[in-house]
Amino acid sequence: MDLITRVRDVFTAPHPLVDPASFAQFYQQTHAVVFRYVYMLHGQPKSDVEDFTAEAFARAWKQRQRFSGDDQAALGWIITIARRIVIDQQRRATSAMGRLWAQLDRSPPTPEQQAIQRERQHLALELLAHVSLTQRDHLIMRYFLGWRVQTIAQHLGCSENAVSVSIHRALRILQTQYATLAEELFNDA
Repeated sequence: MDLITRVRDVFTAPHPLVDPASFAQFYQQTHAVVFRYVYMLHGQPKSDVEDFTAEAFARAWKQRQRFSGDDQAALGWIITIARRIVIDQQRRATSAMGRLWAQLDRSPPTPEQQAIQRERQHLALELLAHVSLTQRDHLIMRYFLGWRVQTIAQHLGCSENAVSVSIHRALRILQTQYATLAEELFNDA
């Protein structure tokens, strides 16, 4: 294959989301990652997380003709859509009463292992509430999605140093908040 043919193929090849079969395959491969991202960004209830994840894929489907890039860029694109959906929802639900009802809506699991797991998740979400949305975003991408600092920086359009510093500062805040919570628990006991 000569160079001209290869270049033409690159520019005329459809992107990975153009047809229903490709999009369905993309959905199957990335749904769990997007769900975990939204869950860590938003928290409970699970039904909201499922709705936000579905909305992100629905918006991506509607706008797929505007997208250009490979599979990795498509994942970054859908993560961005999901993040914006969560941010929009949080802006709408700024009242303290709304947050209180969301916390009361959590139903406790019956088996002991599920209770322990949920307590850990609750603690993680409580701790994440003490950092800024940007820092939370960086932490989720780094530790829950497993992205490298370089990938996060490219995805968000900022320097690797900015991402690293943000993560470092967020971890310090989490460490301080964890120590404070532990001290409160021991003092209450």
